[in-house]
Amino acid sequence: MTTTAVKLHPENETRLLSLTVNDTKEQTQDVLAALAEEDGEAPDLGRWHALQRWLEGAEHRVTIPYAKALAGLVPPVAVRLRRDFGAVLNLIRAHALLHQATRERDAEGRIVASFADYRAVLELVAALVSEGVEAAVPKTVRETLEAVERLLVDSEGDPVTVAAVARELELDKGTAWRRVRAALDRGHLKNLEDRKGRPAQLKLGDPLPEDVEVLPKVEELRGCTVAGETKGVSTPLPPTPPASARGSRCERPSLARGITSPRRDTPGSRQLAARGRPGRSGNRGAADRAGGTQARTHRATRVGTVQASSGGPARVTDPLVGVPHVDKDP
Repeated sequence: MTTTAVKLHPENETRLLSLTVNDTKEQTQDVLAALAEEDGEAPDLGRWHALQRWLEGAEHRVTIPYAKALAGLVPPVAVRLRRDFGAVLNLIRAHALLHQATRERDAEGRIVASFADYRAVLELVAALVSEGVEAAVPKTVRETLEAVERLLVDSEGDPVTVAAVARELELDKGTAWRRVRAALDRGHLKNLEDRKGRPAQLKLGDPLPEDVEVLPKVEELRGCTVAGETKGVSTPLPPTPPASARGSRCERPSLARGITSPRRDTPGSRQLAARGRPGRSGNRGAADRAGGTQARTHRATRVGTVQASSGGPARVTDPLVGVPHVDKDP
């Protein structure tokens, strides 16, 4: 949904991740240039329609092996995180589903989300999640407060108006007022004018807090995801957590069981196969028992970038991270 309101009702706000439109003059100039463009060709939507048709028959189940570790690293700074965290997990699942041609499968045939999926989601929503729980202050609010502070110095402490803020930020008055209202709602500005219809008289309010990163960095998450139990896992274990992660809130949960990797024959997989569990040599049988997992994996592989040689295995290049995955049975 779209709205001109600075903030929605709390019952609606906690069910969404709010994205504020860029209100700078440069962005307005780019919009005008795009509207004036007359020679642009209509985009070819054929491949996007083909992708949607392929997704209808592809695998839809996704497992996130590092979900518990991620939950342990998110600080419980606000109740709304109970909903926001679920939204983040769903975004990770959606990204893994779209990239399933280059994702591993577990023993049940489910797509296994990788750290690359979390990295992509983190770049998109890290700031939105932090700002939503007010653990971080939006850049536009910080710029507005800095402008008010400069104006207060010039006025020797006398309150400043929205018009003065607009001139300082080189914005129109309506855009500046939106920014001021956002700062007022957060308590970082005070309006000393309580009469309706009179220009606002602005002074600084609560000091700006230090920004808190609600969602951890990929490296921190990787360091805290340590496999405590390796039943059915044929992938190498993650590296030992760095010293900075030791003694932190890392819960070190187990990785999801039953994950098989097509990348290399590790000592762990040979040991599992020797114990009668589906290691590397038992992947095909385990997939058959799981209801056609192997067939679904090969069908999904066809949407990736495949490079095959006459004397070697097919190589599927991950479009997100550029890591080749080797399929021994193309």
